Amino acid sequence: MKFSIVVLLCLTLVGCGSGGPFKSVPVSGVVTYEDGSPIPVGGMKVFFHSQTPPKEGMHPRPAMVGVGPDGKFENVTTYKYADGLVVGPHKVTLVAQEANGKASKLIAKECADVRTTPLTVEVTHAGQVLEIKAPKSEPFVLTKCLLALATLAAALSSSVAESPLGFVKGHSWGWVGSRGDYTSPAAAESMRNLAETSADTVCIAFAPNLKTYDTPRFTWGDNNSQMVSDDEVRHAIDLARENGLRVILKPTVNCEDQTWRAWIRFYRPLSEAAWAEWWACFGDFLEHYAKIAAEKNVDAFCLGCEMNSTESFADEWREVIRRVRAAYDGQLTYDANHGRERLVTFWDEVDFLSVSAYYPVAPPEGVTEEEAVASTTPKTEIVATLRQVRDELRDLHQEYRKPILFIETGVTNVRGCARYPWSHPDAELGSPIDEREQANYYEAMFETFWDEPWFKGFAWWDWPARLYPIDEAGGNRGFCIYGKQAEG
Repeated sequence: MKFSIVVLLCLTLVGCGSGGPFKSVPVSGVVTYEDGSPIPVGGMKVFFHSQTPPKEGMHPRPAMVGVGPDGKFENVTTYKYADGLVVGPHKVTLVAQEANGKASKLIAKECADVRTTPLTVEVTHAGQVLEIKAPKSEPFVLTKCLLALATLAAALSSSVAESPLGFVKGHSWGWVGSRGDYTSPAAAESMRNLAETSADTVCIAFAPNLKTYDTPRFTWGDNNSQMVSDDEVRHAIDLARENGLRVILKPTVNCEDQTWRAWIRFYRPLSEAAWAEWWACFGDFLEHYAKIAAEKNVDAFCLGCEMNSTESFADEWREVIRRVRAAYDGQLTYDANHGRERLVTFWDEVDFLSVSAYYPVAPPEGVTEEEAVASTTPKTEIVATLRQVRDELRDLHQEYRKPILFIETGVTNVRGCARYPWSHPDAELGSPIDEREQANYYEAMFETFWDEPWFKGFAWWDWPARLYPIDEAGGNRGFCIYGKQAEG
């Protein structure tokens, strides 16, 4: 189903409330170079960051608007569609892309970061026409001296190049990250086998446990004897580099009581104090691993996974992201669960969008699910479903002008897996192993998304730190494709 920009903006703001103590007024405007000439990009978004002091304990929400081909904009949205901007001073940031969706280098890079942008506006009245004049990017000139220094630095450094993370051909590795998992000989062998699949990226995923879904505090790293230590995480990154792999670091949280993290909440009774305690702890947690990501120069950092109940807390997420960016200057993303891609309230704060892409294939009309899972799901049915998903995600990309990564996707090798891709190995014990259906899902994913210019790639779920012996692959009912038909 196609969505208009109006509907998309409304959806992203569901549950966000009104402007509270802040007055906003409708405005319009134009973005050009400093000399008044147009900026020849394929698409641009403007973000306004109010510098008005907080009132009643609230900060003004950042606003956004898309820019037309002529550089003009209207319908700026802060709290609800086209409500305009909060009266007062704003910093302005610009995100521009070429027609193929790649980031444009035609605007000075400092304009994309609220910490460095030279662009500001002062909003005084309704109907105001804002003029935003962006500096051009400086041409990059590398002297012989700088080239020599760069060559020397490269020779002395064991880190990978600092270029932005490109297209991802990878696997999620090491979940859930129990103490000792990452430093065993089995982990080194697992990483080598992963690299031999022609992958170029590994997403290292691990988590501490909350005691229950309504426990606001938790411990991690060296203070949590159940999960991998900080040095184990560093070692896993080193293993990836030794095998020529780029690294996405993905710390997230789990619940010891087996509640899905999407249902973390504090309502017995509803407690703002408990939520505040949670956000402070979660911010400390992500900042801790962001510092390790910076230390090890990883290629991207994922801010969490499938945290549905938190996604409407836009201000809290923005503060967490601010803390993470202060610790780590690489690319940031967040992993939204499939079906919730349009409900995340802070996509504007990340560098690319990520999805747990477990899209189910519905049975054909007139066929029950019980009947459908009795036989192998044909690839044609899977492709038909994924094409609808592709069209919806293309619309999402066009709104945010950011690439989309399937940071998790895949199915087990159990018959019916395409009907419920998120289902874990012990969920359908009555269903037989069906490697053909698993391979069908992989092939359909490749055929549907590989050539989309906005698509950033796959980090297939999952590849354990302790692999099963390859001669047992035929009896393994998990997601991992090692030794299975889908690997070929």
